[in-house]
Amino acid sequence: MNGRSSQVMLVLVVLAYHATPLYAGEPAPLGSASAVFLVGGQWGTPTGLSGSVGFLFGPTFPAKAGADPTSGRKGLILVGTGGVGGLSIAVGGAALAREGRLLTTGFDGLLRVTRTTSNPTNATADATYAGVEAGLVLMGARLSAGVSHRIAGSSGSKDTIFTFGVGVQIPFGW
Repeated sequence: MNGRSSQVMLVLVVLAYHATPLYAGEPAPLGSASAVFLVGGQWGTPTGLSGSVGFLFGPTFPAKAGADPTSGRKGLILVGTGGVGGLSIAVGGAALAREGRLLTTGFDGLLRVTRTTSNPTNATADATYAGVEAGLVLMGARLSAGVSHRIAGSSGSKDTIFTFGVGVQIPFGW
């Protein structure tokens, strides 16, 4: 990551520390709308190897009939990603169910804006892309796919790109 990427990630981590209640390792109260801090890493396009931090803002709910009433959470998700191929920010909706202390299963739909560096994966260098992405989380492993269109930057053959990612997503402060 370049210096700018490191600064953005540091700011997101500091914000996460101050915005996420810890509940002393206990689940949040039923209906609680506090933020869950999400940390992850992935390999994908166009950012290549990258790390991410984010928040899921939303109330708790029982993930299935008879389950712990705080086992699920759905709401607004905000994620920042920085990698060797660029930086991105995404916002959308998500629903996650807790499968263990640090494991979740669920899905999300995101609107994503990405600025590529001089060395992106399968995209034009030094360009800005905007697009949509769908993600699936299974026991902490996150798979994503989407499509983005170049909205600024140098011209090239890659006006519209297909994106994907394979990685992990770990929740804190459930």
